[in-house]
Amino acid sequence: MLYCNEEIVRLKDDEWKFLEPEFAKIRKMKNPIRIKSTAKVEINRTGIPEPIPSHMWPLQATVANKNGESETWMYAKSTPKLKDGKLDFTERSIFIQKGDLALDPIKQTDLAYFVMNLSGILKTGLYEVEDLDKKNTEAVEKLGENAALDFYLCSKLSPLYDDHKKLKQLAASWGIANSDLLHIDTLKKNLLDRVYEYHKNYSVTKRGIEEFVAEVNGEDVFSEYRSLVQLAKDKQVIGWNNKDKGWYFLDSTTKDFIQPIVFVPVVSLSQKDNLLFDAIRNNAQLFETIKQVIYAGPQGKYASLGWSDLKKMAKDREINTYGMKQEDIIEALVQLDALKGTAV
Repeated sequence: MLYCNEEIVRLKDDEWKFLEPEFAKIRKMKNPIRIKSTAKVEINRTGIPEPIPSHMWPLQATVANKNGESETWMYAKSTPKLKDGKLDFTERSIFIQKGDLALDPIKQTDLAYFVMNLSGILKTGLYEVEDLDKKNTEAVEKLGENAALDFYLCSKLSPLYDDHKKLKQLAASWGIANSDLLHIDTLKKNLLDRVYEYHKNYSVTKRGIEEFVAEVNGEDVFSEYRSLVQLAKDKQVIGWNNKDKGWYFLDSTTKDFIQPIVFVPVVSLSQKDNLLFDAIRNNAQLFETIKQVIYAGPQGKYASLGWSDLKKMAKDREINTYGMKQEDIIEALVQLDALKGTAV
């Protein structure tokens, strides 16, 4: 039973009929209504989950009505007795054990209304009404996203399965260093972990599974730029000069800093990689220059080829590729070109 300023609240009375829609909404909720703690389960040093704290929550609340006047609301499980001319509410609080309170929407409609609308327990952020439908929807969506990522990187039916060139380009785009030197399965595992990591921290990274799928489908116009930035770092075409606080071209032999690309203000050092990306993305000539340097020299015409194309080319030239890594095949092709006088 609900009391307002010690007057019992009866919905049949005209004074309280305005509450009927809220009560009707509660009665339609799934049984039980669960008020759950928002606290995360902590694992102690022994590996055992720490219990969620229990709370005693008062069954009295002072709120303002629609006219701005203060009202004192009370919930009582049983009819309070009259003592010294006043109602004596013997039950002053409700016990929420280990962060979980279950309410019957039909038998405990009054209590549910009090807890959800008057007590302030939800406003503190310590508790929330558990929405199983919403949780299940989120779980299904997450499974769908995970399935998409697993398909592209793990399934033999994936268009990426044998497209090693595309996989290496994607890995570079997601900031995986030396992607062209990694065993293909190691690359896939690293890429899988990286996309999951970004997805988990989407509010910061702004990239996740959906963005990865879009990139696979050629819908990310910045993919090539990100890949080029990572490849330029891997191949030491560009490097960070901590003294001058800027990105520079590096000498191909000595690796000395020879020409600045972009300087980074001290206040923006945490964004130095993003500023390098912006500099390359916004300067077509710079983009082409870095691209040419990366793929210059005898190995240049082979460096951009995928694994299957390299193996086919090696087979056509009667090179036994058994046990060879990608860089070994490239080196063998370059040597064969040199012997035949066809080196570029």
